[in-house]
Amino acid sequence: MEVIVWIVKWAVGPVVAAIVTIVVREPLKERLAPLVLRFGSKKEDGIAGLWETRFWHGVPETEYVEVIEVSLLLGSYVGRIVPHPLNQGAAKRVADQRPIRVRGSVLNNRHFRGEWLHPERRSHYRGAFDLIIRQNNDRLQGMWLGYSESQNVIQAGRWEWRRLLNGGDVISREDCNVDSLS
Repeated sequence: MEVIVWIVKWAVGPVVAAIVTIVVREPLKERLAPLVLRFGSKKEDGIAGLWETRFWHGVPETEYVEVIEVSLLLGSYVGRIVPHPLNQGAAKRVADQRPIRVRGSVLNNRHFRGEWLHPERRSHYRGAFDLIIRQNNDRLQGMWLGYSESQNVIQAGRWEWRRLLNGGDVISREDCNVDSLS
């Protein structure tokens, strides 16, 4: 008798658990989704717009600044470097060509993630990124990860974005509460 109980417990238990998971998962997901989305971006306009972006690269870490204009294109966000006095390095040299810098998607109004490309076409340096969207939708913070074919090395670093106002001015530190994000 104990053998039969043991077989039933080990054979039927996982089957019942799988059935319960399938039956309960969708209704539970539907109930939890609104709660989870409340913690995402509070604005409905997404991340489209003009951004001052800062990333850190190399040893010792060097800060680079680029201005990227993000737009929604066929369901994906595409960011292009645009001419701006804040641009540094390669971004400054190629801004007139408006090269694609990032393309990705927004997940649950909380994460912007996707692929980044080096702004210079001849470079074979590209990678992935994952940025958290702050609730007031004026800052993104996260990490980039990239592979350099020429150096045969994988590198990573911080990447921070701050929304620019219509005139191109950076939102003030008080407006975006930068100190509370550290």
